[in-house]
Amino acid sequence: ILGILAALAIPRFLPPSAQAKMAEAKQILKQVYVMEQAYLQEYDEYWAGVDERWSEPAHEYSVIADAENDRKFSRIGVAIPATGRYTYTLTARDQHFSCRATANLDKDPTMDIWSISQTGELIHETDDSAD
Repeated sequence: ILGILAALAIPRFLPPSAQAKMAEAKQILKQVYVMEQAYLQEYDEYWAGVDERWSEPAHEYSVIADAENDRKFSRIGVAIPATGRYTYTLTARDQHFSCRATANLDKDPTMDIWSISQTGELIHETDDSAD
């Protein structure tokens, strides 16, 4: 009887658990968007890992942050939690930026991928909980 109850309950528990894990990515990406907009207002360009203004606007810069590198986005006031599940890649070029959050939430081959750009649209590119 316990096995049958567990078989019925566990699939119902997993989607809310995955949704709670995804909240991290949505929160951090929205924070990156807000802080990138503030940085743009101050410096007329988006920040992407360099503290000095680049000399050639055609260059694209990227910086990666995760739980082990939680202060990589500190220049724009964004900290990754020490318990963070996602890896964040921030890329900027000229007047454009994008930030992508990637994680494997349930140890299957599918990655959970979220992204945001200078438009502010939060996009769920790949849903790891849909398997």
